[in-house]
Amino acid sequence: MIGIVDMMGGFGNQLFQYGIGMFLKEQGLKVYIYESNKESENRKIVIPESDFGFDKIEKRHLFFINLLKNRTFLKEYYGIVNDSVLSGPEQVVNIKKSSKRVISFNGFWQKKSFVDEYFDNIKKIILDNKAIKASNTTKKEGSTMVHVRRTDYKNNKEILKSNYYKNSLEHCKKNIKNFNYSIFTDDYDWVKSQKIFKDAVNINVPKNQLNYRNEVLSTFGKMLSFENYVIANSTFSWWAARISSTENSKVLYPNPFFKDQSFDAFYGNWTPIER
Repeated sequence: MIGIVDMMGGFGNQLFQYGIGMFLKEQGLKVYIYESNKESENRKIVIPESDFGFDKIEKRHLFFINLLKNRTFLKEYYGIVNDSVLSGPEQVVNIKKSSKRVISFNGFWQKKSFVDEYFDNIKKIILDNKAIKASNTTKKEGSTMVHVRRTDYKNNKEILKSNYYKNSLEHCKKNIKNFNYSIFTDDYDWVKSQKIFKDAVNINVPKNQLNYRNEVLSTFGKMLSFENYVIANSTFSWWAARISSTENSKVLYPNPFFKDQSFDAFYGNWTPIER
C-alpha cells in the first residue's frame, strides 16, 4: 500500500505531518510526500522530505493518481483519509485491510500519538540542520521564550488577548528563579504598545521575509535557546517547547489552545493558562 502525506501549513504543522509519515512507514506503507501548499510562496516545505527519509511525489506519479481518482472502476483502489477520521494509531490496522492501493493522508495530525514514538528522530533531524544549529545557543538560567502570534489570527477568533500573557508572566515571576524573558512576535507594534512587556530583554521579529525557509529555521534555532516557554496557540512555538524543554522547564500554554478545533498534544508538567 502506498501512503501519500499531503503537506500543508507552516513549519510547525509540517513537523506533525512528518510524524504521521514516520508512523505510516513503520506500519509498512510506502510513503511519499506531496507538497500541496499552493496558496502562498511562503508556505513551502521548510526542511526537505529527504532529510526525513521520504521521497517527494513527482508529476508522473500524479498522472496515475489522477487516473485512480477519476475513473469510477478504479476508485476502489484509491482513498483519502483525513485526521478527523484517523484519530489514533490503532485505526491504521483497519485501513491496511481495505482494498485500497493508494491512500492520501490529508490533515494536520496534531496528536501526541502520531509524534511521541518518533520524537527523538524528529528532534535529531531538526537539531542537525545547519541553519538551526547555527542559531541555537547555550541556555541561561531563568531564560524564557514568549511567543506572540497575531497577524494571521486578526480575522478569526484565535488571537490571544493581553490577559493571557499578563497571567503567564505573573506565573513565571512566582515560579522561575532568575526569571527573564524575550519575545518572538510577528506584531512588533502591538507588543511595544503593551505595558506588560516592558521588562522584555529582546523583541525578535522576522527580518527576511523574502527568504522564508532561512528565516523560519534561524528564528526557530533562536527559540530553542531558552530554558522555559510561554507558547502561543501555534504549532511553531509548541515544537520549540517540545524539543528544547526539560523536566525542570516551565512550559505555559493557552487553554483552550484553539477555539475552533481540537489540539491533543499537551504533557503533564505543562501548565494551562486560561486565554
